[in-house]
Amino acid sequence: MPEAAIQSWLAMADDNMSAAGELERAGRHRSAVSRYYYSIHHAVHAVLIFWERSVPPRGNWRHRDLPSEFRSAVLQAEGGRQWARVWHEQVQNSYNLRVAADYKPRTEVSQSESSEARRYARAIAVYVQEIVHV
Repeated sequence: MPEAAIQSWLAMADDNMSAAGELERAGRHRSAVSRYYYSIHHAVHAVLIFWERSVPPRGNWRHRDLPSEFRSAVLQAEGGRQWARVWHEQVQNSYNLRVAADYKPRTEVSQSESSEARRYARAIAVYVQEIVHV
């Protein structure tokens, strides 16, 4: 198992989580939502590598494919349909919030959306840390 790769993805996840918190506290909700999503993106990559999923040739999973890849991996590793669905929804919802924050300038990104993104990011971070034993 490539532990260095896992640690690198987790370090990026942690860095994005910290940056998102600072941005959220500063009232920069659009940027916070984006950084919370990337925290999730990186944490999910770490656990997929831990579970020895075949990494795409480009070195990472595409954003649009990540929720389904994570759901599939959870089903295989954990066997729990309920949790696979929950994690899929949280990654997908975070991605949708990030797309709105990054590419839809007329869309308001509120404090509640930033809080929602934070909840998703923290939940996934805890889950991933429990699995990879960090």
